[in-house]
Amino acid sequence: MSTKPRAYEVSSGFAANIRDDGVTRPFNFVFGRAKDPEKSGRQLEMLVIEADATQRERTKEREAKATQRIFKAWRGYLKDRADLETRRGNALKYVDRQITGERVIFTTELAAGEDVVGQERLVQTNNTRIAGRVALVSFNQLVMDVTFGNPMHLPRRGELMINTIAAQKALSHQTHALDALIFDRAVGDRLKEIILAPSEARSGTPVVDVEPTDEELDDEKRRVLAQALGIEDLLVIEGPPGTGKTKLIAEIVVQWLRKHPTDRILMSSQTHIALDNVLERVAAMDATVDLIRIGRSDEPRISDASKNLLLENRVENWITDARKNSEDEMTRWAEAQGVDRTTVRTGMSVEKLIQLLRRQERLNEDIAEMQSERDAVANGSSDAVDAVATEAADEETTQIDSEIGELKTELKEVVAQEGNLRDAMRAMGGYASELANSNDHADLTDWARHFLSNDPKIEACRARLQMLEDWHLRVGRSSDFNAAVLSSAQVIAGTCVGVAGVKGMEKVAYDLCIIDEASKATPTEALVPMVRSSKWILVGDPKQLPPFFEDLGDDLLSQFDDREIKGTLLDRFLDDHEGLPGRNRAELRNQYRMIQPIGDLVSRCFYGGRLNSPVLSHGLKLGNAFAAPVTWLSTHTQTDRGEHKMGQTFNNPAEVRAIRALLQRLQFVAKGQKQKISVAVIAGYMGQVQLLREMESQGVAEWPDLVVQCNSVDAFQGSQADVCIYSVVRSNSKRKLGFLREPPRLNVALSRGKSGLVIVGDQMFCRSATGKNPFRSVIDYIEQHPGDCCMEPLP
Repeated sequence: MSTKPRAYEVSSGFAANIRDDGVTRPFNFVFGRAKDPEKSGRQLEMLVIEADATQRERTKEREAKATQRIFKAWRGYLKDRADLETRRGNALKYVDRQITGERVIFTTELAAGEDVVGQERLVQTNNTRIAGRVALVSFNQLVMDVTFGNPMHLPRRGELMINTIAAQKALSHQTHALDALIFDRAVGDRLKEIILAPSEARSGTPVVDVEPTDEELDDEKRRVLAQALGIEDLLVIEGPPGTGKTKLIAEIVVQWLRKHPTDRILMSSQTHIALDNVLERVAAMDATVDLIRIGRSDEPRISDASKNLLLENRVENWITDARKNSEDEMTRWAEAQGVDRTTVRTGMSVEKLIQLLRRQERLNEDIAEMQSERDAVANGSSDAVDAVATEAADEETTQIDSEIGELKTELKEVVAQEGNLRDAMRAMGGYASELANSNDHADLTDWARHFLSNDPKIEACRARLQMLEDWHLRVGRSSDFNAAVLSSAQVIAGTCVGVAGVKGMEKVAYDLCIIDEASKATPTEALVPMVRSSKWILVGDPKQLPPFFEDLGDDLLSQFDDREIKGTLLDRFLDDHEGLPGRNRAELRNQYRMIQPIGDLVSRCFYGGRLNSPVLSHGLKLGNAFAAPVTWLSTHTQTDRGEHKMGQTFNNPAEVRAIRALLQRLQFVAKGQKQKISVAVIAGYMGQVQLLREMESQGVAEWPDLVVQCNSVDAFQGSQADVCIYSVVRSNSKRKLGFLREPPRLNVALSRGKSGLVIVGDQMFCRSATGKNPFRSVIDYIEQHPGDCCMEPLP
């Protein structure tokens, strides 16, 4: 049976695609046998080779376009953030303030969230600006440490505006990191290729015969440790809550340095607490590891233990040692030349005092010059009729204010050095003690010449002293010095964007970069540390809270889809179709934080049942406080169960009342067991957090054996407590959950408690709420597991 050829009609679009992808040549097609089959075969073979080469070239072009698109999306996001900062009006209104030196306590109109801590804020009046850094937030009380301006000029009422300079610097660091990646300036030459095509990442060979420092490291973590120590390019470790990510990261750091003692590791994270936990564990495991922490000494979120590791402290310690050694050497040289040691010491002190006084004069001159420049800009701004010109002038004066603040900070340091020197001179006795009270430059200079002249040896000594004092004033102040100190350490640790804020950081390359909580970092934030290293380990949990994206612009949203903008590098690397090869991934499944009933609920509702929870008890017996390890106290029986809207947030007094009663029962349990019980009381809304904190403050005497912490779900991510109480808050007739519909937020909320989990809220509302609703599966699980869980209506 013969088969006749058939013709098919195709769409014009499909035909155009075929034409564009194909090889076009001026051939005439005829039917029949070739006159020279061998020659025709060779021509056909050449045509196939040409078509294959053309196809490969077209594929590269398409990949290049896709490449440009993802980088364009990231660059577009950074531009959108920069535009947001220029128009940001996110001011906090305050109704009162208390001033104590350089610290101010503001009473705000509305309670501020924990995310405000660390922000640069300023109060602008008609004539001046007062800038500072938020150190603490409690209820509607906000504590700010003033870094510029006279706090006594603060008006009684006003607005605390965001100082956008810090945010703009952070965006600048991210832009530089993205440029380094795009234009092949990253330390690791394969980073760009791996980000564009994760499947091309090289798979390393796990290291055998690793002896962990922590003998309790389970088999799962030992396997991941061996995998991490053998990476060629990149490893991504998925670590759900309670799986011991901190323990594993610390073990990786210690073992890596034992294997590669001359290597440098860059440790980064989105939160200070995660970094500090790892550093403290590394220090406990191996005290010989040389650690440096990047951060500001006035950052309240850096632990006291980590503050001892701060770069500025390391630099100051080195400077102190270097100065002492140089002065000792100077004294030895003088004695060898037959110069009186007391005379040399006095001369050195007088010269140093002269130098410090001159430095103060120069700084005061610089401050006055900058102030004049600021006044000129401000006066020009008041005369401007163009809003754009006025805004530009405001930004310039804010920048100048920041620079003046830095100069004043340096001036304070020099004045403090002068005071210390005068005290030391008084302790020396003799002429030094008398001269310690002098401010007369000419008199001091004459005395210096008296002690250090009229002899070639003394003149040589004086010249050495001059060089020594000049060196003392300069040592440690350049980026090259920072780079030298950073290069000497084995582990450098700082937040993703924070590591770029240190002068000299860009001059140091790292052998391994570890990013903890990578699921909370935007791609450009993660790139800041990654472009400085040649190998990478990312640790995170894509099922917990992602980065926060605020008010994305319409122009950005019209050009790129949601996944391109909001997708993290962790999402990209773990993609089921285009992600990393299996050997470049690892997953921790054994969690030890939550006892089995809580862990099983979290596993089933958020992780597809993949988590193992071997811990049956942490020793607490909570049966007299609530019926089961997982208990839902439902408010659906209460007439006042509904939510209350408070501006942009919500609260729920009925739930607060129920939580207070629960805390009283927990106090009874704690007292009976004669031990402290830590309790996390968390909610998704700051309005409810404020009510909870007021309740906790008023009733703190009622539960002396409880350590209660009230906070938002977002702020408590990464922390844990013996008992977690989650206040749902929402309950309305429209059956709307708001942002509680996001599964990651509920996952975080329910995975904080070690021995007990209590959910307080209207379960009838939570079951019937419309749209995406992660509460349904939780309620179903509770009802299906009556042995471990309990659904209890409030009386």
